[in-house]
Amino acid sequence: MFFYRIFCIFLSLVFVSGLSQPSKFGKITTEHWNIKDCNFDSISNSIILFDIGNITIQSKEGVNNSDSECKLKDEFFNLLFERHYRIKILLNNGLTSDHVSINLRSINGKKDQLTSFQGILFTQMKGKAEQVKFNINDLKELTNQNGSSRKILDMSDIKAGSILDIRYRIETNILNEIPYWNFKSEYPDLYSEINYYIPDFFLLSKKCDIINNLTYDIFNKGVEYLVSYPLSDGWKISKYSYTEHHEKYSLANIPASKELDEMYVLNYIINSIKYY
Repeated sequence: MFFYRIFCIFLSLVFVSGLSQPSKFGKITTEHWNIKDCNFDSISNSIILFDIGNITIQSKEGVNNSDSECKLKDEFFNLLFERHYRIKILLNNGLTSDHVSINLRSINGKKDQLTSFQGILFTQMKGKAEQVKFNINDLKELTNQNGSSRKILDMSDIKAGSILDIRYRIETNILNEIPYWNFKSEYPDLYSEINYYIPDFFLLSKKCDIINNLTYDIFNKGVEYLVSYPLSDGWKISKYSYTEHHEKYSLANIPASKELDEMYVLNYIINSIKYY
């Protein structure tokens, strides 16, 4: 009997793990359609099927340097935040527009810019999936006194059984503060993953109370970056070689929390930037 119980638990974990894996934007799997409830958080009206984020410190292309020494500078880089998440609506009660809410920061005159947004609402009608598509023009903006803002999408007619697929990109020149990632939200989450792509001259520290409970992976990639300076008879070009660190953290089967749970927040802190 004991072995049978362990075996059933193992099958349940394998089944949930299979459901949690992300899929291509706009391609809903049969497994996702078949989900009717959340076995580890039964009172929620929605469930996050997956939530994937990528944060990249990215070099800009075609930059002309005004410094004859061709030194690297902040303005040669920007921060790119990409997110793709999918939500299954389980119940009709209490549904609001908080399924899509995008925060944009404003710090010392620098701002986050929402440069891309795609959304698809899938609803099954008589065995067929109907689609309603959304773009960046469908978002409403709420601005705070400090210049930061929040973009929301009104989903007042969303129905139980529907699946909402969201993908967006934020670009920013705020390099001294990396957006935090919260593995826990107000809906249960089958799978949450954050990827960081950071040059080695960004000196970082990490803060997360549950970091030892996260699945972790790391690899490095060599990058070459050319910086040019105009001369009267041509160009002076300097080539920089550096290492880009890729770190991936993930967590599965995360219960919901109506309030921000600091324990589940992963925060990369930039201590200093030492360009070559």
